[in-house]
Amino acid sequence: SLNYYAFDTKSNFLGSRQDEVDKKFGSRYLSGAVVTVRYTGAAPPEQYRVVVKANDTELTADENGVYTIAITDSNVTVTAVVDVESYFDAGTGTLTLKGTIFNNSGIILPNGVNKNNVKKIVVDSSGATFPQDSSDLFSDFTNVTSIDLTRADTSSVTDMNDMFYYCKSLTTLDLSGFNTSKVEDMSLMFYYCKSLTTLNMSGFDTSNVFCMGSMFESCTGLTTIYVSDKWDTGSVTISDNMFRSCSKLKGGNGTACDGTNNIDKEYARIDKDGQPGYLTGVYSLILPDNMEIVTDANENDKVGSRYLLGAVVTLRYKGTVETGYVLTVKANGTALPEENGVYTVTVTEDTEITALMLHIGDTNLDGDIDIRDVTAFQRHLAELKPFSAEQLALADANGDGEIDIFDATHLQMYLAEYDVVLGKQPA
Repeated sequence: SLNYYAFDTKSNFLGSRQDEVDKKFGSRYLSGAVVTVRYTGAAPPEQYRVVVKANDTELTADENGVYTIAITDSNVTVTAVVDVESYFDAGTGTLTLKGTIFNNSGIILPNGVNKNNVKKIVVDSSGATFPQDSSDLFSDFTNVTSIDLTRADTSSVTDMNDMFYYCKSLTTLDLSGFNTSKVEDMSLMFYYCKSLTTLNMSGFDTSNVFCMGSMFESCTGLTTIYVSDKWDTGSVTISDNMFRSCSKLKGGNGTACDGTNNIDKEYARIDKDGQPGYLTGVYSLILPDNMEIVTDANENDKVGSRYLLGAVVTLRYKGTVETGYVLTVKANGTALPEENGVYTVTVTEDTEITALMLHIGDTNLDGDIDIRDVTAFQRHLAELKPFSAEQLALADANGDGEIDIFDATHLQMYLAEYDVVLGKQPA
């Protein structure tokens, strides 16, 4: 006998007729039959979308708005509801943000979900775009203990006022991926996040922010705030009570906040010798493809992929130094010393490493070997314009370990196309 399965479309749907008449009996279908449906209801408001499901599986429409359903071995019920793209897992209490996020005095939640249900907030792997006005977006999520906004796009946000207001159960928060270059208002952003202990804002560019009033007020458990050199309070005109009641907060150099005195923007800076502040600086270390880390800083000197002030990292070149060339490794334009092929850098700011092959004999550093290098050599030997350390590294033209007139002569012979090589001589 043959089993036929029911196919039921709820309101606002039309099921197409089957051309495969041999797979249909009355209103029922054999396993393997294919049915297409289209939503025929009113278009949803901007902040919502139509969610179409076959049983519990969400369907995706084609370019013409048509959904395709294959009948297998069960009855199929197709539903359509108007909802936001974000979704909620009641079992874990996880709210997953997806697509364009809308704000109506707080984030618009999926149907049937209220703030008290939510324990964790994450972003879908496809990402989520935050609105220009993100004020109050996560305010009063009092039961949330974890927020991961790594994949959030905040590049259009201008207002973050009250954004995490009264998230009193939140313990740590990493916002290092936030793009805040357009943000103007951060007042009360973390107000009464009383369980928060560490806050990573190392990606924050605050150059356009004018208001930071009560930004961290009543974060009574907060001990550490991480920022980078992009943290800038030059435009801030309102900062009253910025650190009020932050009595456990300490800067990276040990400056302590008592929660009562010096609680405005004056101390909203990286804590350094001669510059007390309540913030801890962390810095990036950018390597080119031809360099690799030999020994990374210990875990106490790192915050994610960034480094605390004074962290020490050793590096090495991954390639081979060609004959006649010298490898020059620099940190922010300053040559690093080399020992047994290893270079050591101490991180004190955002640091970019470069590794370049420079030709021995190019003493004027213009990228060419010509008579001008001989002239530069002669001026060095005459003490008219001594070589820099980088020039000296390229000046041992005959490879004997000495920088003298014989190197200048050797360089002239090379330019005259004598049978000589620059650098270490063949045995």
